[in-house]
Amino acid sequence: MYRDLALSGYVFSRMYDEVSSTMDVARDALSELRGGHGVVCALRQTSGRGRQGRSWVSQEGSLMVTFLFSTTASLHACSGYSLAVGVCLADAFKELDSSVYLKWPNDLVTVQDDAIRKTGGILIEVQDIGSSRVLLVGIGVNLASAPDAIEGASSIQELRGEAPSLEVVLQQLGRHLLKGHYRFMEQGGFPAIRSDWESYSCFIKGQTEVALDLGERQLKGIFEGVDDTGALLLADSGEVITCHSGHTVSLKNLRR
Repeated sequence: MYRDLALSGYVFSRMYDEVSSTMDVARDALSELRGGHGVVCALRQTSGRGRQGRSWVSQEGSLMVTFLFSTTASLHACSGYSLAVGVCLADAFKELDSSVYLKWPNDLVTVQDDAIRKTGGILIEVQDIGSSRVLLVGIGVNLASAPDAIEGASSIQELRGEAPSLEVVLQQLGRHLLKGHYRFMEQGGFPAIRSDWESYSCFIKGQTEVALDLGERQLKGIFEGVDDTGALLLADSGEVITCHSGHTVSLKNLRR
């Protein structure tokens, strides 16, 4: 069972007491969109997931939500969409007096003593429906507290002294994500938003040292920004390397 939320611009916006994951429920609701957008939120998740199949541990009072955005854009045109979502989240929390940084590719973080503390994360899935598709934007943010079992986690309450209500956060995110979605689709994709992402990034161009785990090997370099697709650019021995994926294993000289 769920209760309806009043989020302007969405075909439906629903709050559940408990679900396996909001992504699971969102997939089941795809047929209801009919070219529009939707929201699925939950107070508790039993099987939340993050990037690369990792589990997402969330506390009571955390934000656990999936936004559904319909589009006829090609997959290629959607490159960098997850980074654009990060900008929307940073904008929304800035309005709530909770300034967060973005860590490539999909994390919301704070920086303390040149160390990253994770506050939230973004997970994007694409579901094709005929000639169109739906972008499922899964978002998890520690609002009132951070999971004790996760080393280096932080919460919005730690940033501002108190946690904003879930309803207030949803209203802000709903507005910023809807605006950001249309900006992305109507202004040529990620290139129109790239400078905004770099301004919110915890990396400093030309200074931050990044080490990435690529699975079969590690790569180290100096942050040189992101390209028009949202790929990470690292400089190493005079060469700029383009990284489309990877897990960050170490960082030095971060923005504070």
